[in-house]
Amino acid sequence: MEQIDILQWMNRASLEMIGQSALGYSFDPLLDNSEPHPYSVAMRDYVPILSSLVFYREYILATLMKIGSPRFQRFVVDIIPWKKIHQLRDMVDAMHRTSVDIFEAKKKALEKGEGAFEARGGGKDIMSILSTTFTFAGTDTTSNGLSCILHLLSTRPRVQDRLRLEVTEAISAFGENISHDELVSLPFLDAVCRETLRL
Repeated sequence: MEQIDILQWMNRASLEMIGQSALGYSFDPLLDNSEPHPYSVAMRDYVPILSSLVFYREYILATLMKIGSPRFQRFVVDIIPWKKIHQLRDMVDAMHRTSVDIFEAKKKALEKGEGAFEARGGGKDIMSILSTTFTFAGTDTTSNGLSCILHLLSTRPRVQDRLRLEVTEAISAFGENISHDELVSLPFLDAVCRETLRL
């Protein structure tokens, strides 16, 4: 029997859902043989790397980051022979680059059809920062919630059968493109989601 890393797939799927619905951007085609987007990889590895640097970040890096300009600080980070710092730098760069790419694509689309839109600070504006923050926060909680639901359903076959029956009946009644309102009106699906999120 083949094991599947559900959390990894849920991370990729939730990033793609958030990317398409909130940002109009596709991060990942979600195919078996496709490489995860660099943003997805950076998000996955960011917290473990950051956690491993807690002491250094709080006491050494915090002091060093008060010295000099951002350009000088970047130079220092680049020359420090410390693998984890370089990994963290590369992750931050990947997330920043993706945010700027999304922002620039949105800017061009707005300029073509809906009027002027002005960036400030070369992608270091509030929109780029919010884009990164919301995508990071939304993806992590969504993927964890979905993974938890799948795990709990896998350990409770009767609940899984009842839920499958309710969803199948809804698809028969409403068609395959079920609206949000129709989905939230399914009582057992709503109960499963609420109970899982409560845990």
